[in-house]
Amino acid sequence: MAFQKTAPPTDIFSQINNAHNGSPLEIAQSILQSLYPITTDVTAQNTSSQPHNLEPPFTNKELKTIIKTLPNNKAPGNDGIDFIIIKQIFKSCPSIIRNFFNKCLQFQRFPTSLKEGIIVLFHKKGKEPRNISSYRPITLLPTLGKLLEKLLLQRFNYYLEKNNKLHDQQYGFLQGKSVDLALSTLVSKLEEAKRKDLQTLFISIDIKGAFDNLQYSSIKNSIDKIATKSNITETLKDILNNRKVIIQTQMGPSSWPQTRGCAQGSCSGPAFWNLVADNILNADWPPDVHLQAFADDFAFVISHRTKKGVQELAKKASQIFSNWVTSNKLEISFDKTKYMYIGKLVNPARIKWNNVRIQKVWSLKYLGVVIDSTLSWVPHIIDRGTKSLDHYHQLQRIAGKNWGLSQTNRKLIYKTVTERMICHGSVAWALNISERMKRKLNSFQRRFLLIITKAYHTTSTLSLQILTGIPPLHLTLSKEAKNIKITRLRQPAIINDSLIDPSDYEEILRGHQFHPADFKIDFRISTEPAPNYPIENSIYTDGSKTTDGTGSAFCSFDDLGQLKTKWLGKLSQDNNIFQAELLAIHQAILHHINSKTQIKIWSDSLSSLQAILNPTSPHPLVRDIQKQLQSKNNIYIGWVKAHIGQYGNETADELAKKAINEGTIINIKMPLSSLKKSLNQELLEKWQLEWNKGKVGRLIHEIIPSPSFKLHKWSRGEIMFFSEHGPFPSYLRRFNLKPTALCNCGDFGTPLHYATSCILTESWHFKKPSTSNLLHWKKGILKNKGARIQLEPLRTSTRVSSGLVLPGHSSPSFGSQRVCSNSAQPINWKGRVVGAPLVRRRRDPNTVGVESDLCFHCASGLIRDPLTRTHVRLLGPCFKTGRVGDRSTPREPPTSDWSTAANEEAVFRWATESVRAPSEVLTPAASSRHPRTEEAKKPK
Repeated sequence: MAFQKTAPPTDIFSQINNAHNGSPLEIAQSILQSLYPITTDVTAQNTSSQPHNLEPPFTNKELKTIIKTLPNNKAPGNDGIDFIIIKQIFKSCPSIIRNFFNKCLQFQRFPTSLKEGIIVLFHKKGKEPRNISSYRPITLLPTLGKLLEKLLLQRFNYYLEKNNKLHDQQYGFLQGKSVDLALSTLVSKLEEAKRKDLQTLFISIDIKGAFDNLQYSSIKNSIDKIATKSNITETLKDILNNRKVIIQTQMGPSSWPQTRGCAQGSCSGPAFWNLVADNILNADWPPDVHLQAFADDFAFVISHRTKKGVQELAKKASQIFSNWVTSNKLEISFDKTKYMYIGKLVNPARIKWNNVRIQKVWSLKYLGVVIDSTLSWVPHIIDRGTKSLDHYHQLQRIAGKNWGLSQTNRKLIYKTVTERMICHGSVAWALNISERMKRKLNSFQRRFLLIITKAYHTTSTLSLQILTGIPPLHLTLSKEAKNIKITRLRQPAIINDSLIDPSDYEEILRGHQFHPADFKIDFRISTEPAPNYPIENSIYTDGSKTTDGTGSAFCSFDDLGQLKTKWLGKLSQDNNIFQAELLAIHQAILHHINSKTQIKIWSDSLSSLQAILNPTSPHPLVRDIQKQLQSKNNIYIGWVKAHIGQYGNETADELAKKAINEGTIINIKMPLSSLKKSLNQELLEKWQLEWNKGKVGRLIHEIIPSPSFKLHKWSRGEIMFFSEHGPFPSYLRRFNLKPTALCNCGDFGTPLHYATSCILTESWHFKKPSTSNLLHWKKGILKNKGARIQLEPLRTSTRVSSGLVLPGHSSPSFGSQRVCSNSAQPINWKGRVVGAPLVRRRRDPNTVGVESDLCFHCASGLIRDPLTRTHVRLLGPCFKTGRVGDRSTPREPPTSDWSTAANEEAVFRWATESVRAPSEVLTPAASSRHPRTEEAKKPK
């Protein structure tokens, strides 16, 4: 019943029923009474027996279109029938569901059993767990009822859109409206008032429990007011009669009547709210008062030249709005209702709402965007940065430096979650980004770039952006804002220093072009392979796109199979193949529109035919074809598989390729994909300028001079090596982490030194390149998989040999570590290093009975007894100091060839015979121990 972690249902209701907990049925009944109080406000029953308009019965096409979009993972209602069962029933026998729904439409009744909802309580984050008001009731309705609601609303919305009934300032729950459009309208009003130097008040109004407290009488009155009476409207109103909510308990179901409120989970709730809210939007508002709504989020923008004038306008607006709230028995939440002043007055206007003072704020969050009084948008960016930090901490749990998700998945999470969150509402605030905003955005993005690349934290942001293929955030935001401005707002924008007119691009159309029941062209369009493809009296269409351009063509054959007509059209380079295919079908229909005989058109574009079958397709060319097919009943379209040697299709394909150079020039609007291409090109050009002008990351710039959206899958070690931000003496000295930039061998400790000339890493050396060939050498390593594998061990080796582990810092875990007897440096044997050169164990699988270690002074070896776990002798003198481990000249080993087992045994015998007394085993010299360690051992 309840989804929350700490309290069971009995404890949840303890504050409501303090006398005793009662049985589960009694507790459930009390919860339902609290959440759904009985209201006596009931609309008088309509006595008219017959509606004025009768809508036609539902069709299979309507059902099929809606059922195709139903999700499979939704919970069923009280009957246990989910959408998977609905789909199987419709697939097997569609007439069962269709006839049932048509009977409901005929009797203008919504079945009572489909109005019973199972209540599931979800805990509201941050609310008191033991208070029932801290839980949001979600209603699980029967799936058949949801399907019938969708059918009714599809008809009802078509009527509203066709007759333009809804107010244009409602931006929620409507096709073609969005948050971006709502924010853009609001911000444009604020900017206009600021530009005119007006005294402006921005008021955000919150309705307390808007959907839960919506009166059924208000909904029914709004339906009667906005639409002509019909069997659709009467069936919709019947949804509100005899509703029931149920909570399942271990003692059985507990039910309660629902007499107000829209069920959270129903399909009709948002539409019903818009109908009621439309009344206040259509009120008679003064010219300087702007009211808009996104569902139940209302916003006022009130402007006037004087302080007194704006106060009077605010008082009048609040009175009108309060009357609407009172008439619909709603309530304003004054705790969440706030206002913001925009102007230059030190003592601005203050307003009251029904004698209740409203809180004045400097910044106000509306639809997820923080709007401040100066419209600087810095508070919004800080808010986005705080939220992105939460995303970063969540990502850290599943992606570490040496474990977790791959770079590809890390980038995917950033692009699809964090970046989309930051880009929310960008059209309102990201068209003109200041330098301060850019710096803040880069700081947010840098965290994710580091966790994607696993690079050192000092690696430049410019380099990380190039390596990940993630553009700077301000460029991404600018691209997103321009795209929305042109495509959704249909407003001009500047791209590549040119003013782009939105009318040059296709417009995304929404809703139904025809009445849902009148769309009857689906039986004349086939997307299945035909048994044969006749040439006689047939028309074949095709489109083609190459680097030279885009072509479209069709050819028709007579009753003898001879080529009768052909048409070739040349499109712009920006037009795509989808448009070329649709244009060929469109032209074929136009050329044969007056034919009295049956017309058969064949196309190899399955996507084009599927788009034509979609009654709500947003493509303008598709809608033109649908209109032509709707007016003519003798036109049939079929699908032919491409490149199977069919003569008609091959002829059309050749003509389409020929049309690229010889066709008639056809001007049609460019696709939105062309706009995205232009925006990406502009982004890359600006990114290139920033990459070229940067003062950091020049080593990466030499290797990758041009930015792209490609993820360069460099390992952590490769980024360290090529950026020179890693455990190298040259890097450590640069950041004052080491007193010298010299390697332990005495040369300058750069990555190139370790890869080509350091005696300590001779096992992994590359051939040293010349200075003039260094860049080609680096690029060659990155292109060679074997070379990249050979480069990786250098990271492990140099981290120890460079002295990266400083006094007082933990030692990296690269095997057991000891002090070389040549240097006699002290060491804390618990892993805390207090002196540099170390010895790292190197297990040799070909060695019998011994283990060998490397001296990091000289890379010479120590034989280690596996039983006593002590070093017994150096294999030769140290190359740097010329000394041996026991400070005496040992006998030369019998052989330097360890390739055979016999030689290995001889070397081991030579070593064990030369072992000194246990007290003289090679260990750190007592005299060289750290003074703090010796002082700690002295008694106080």
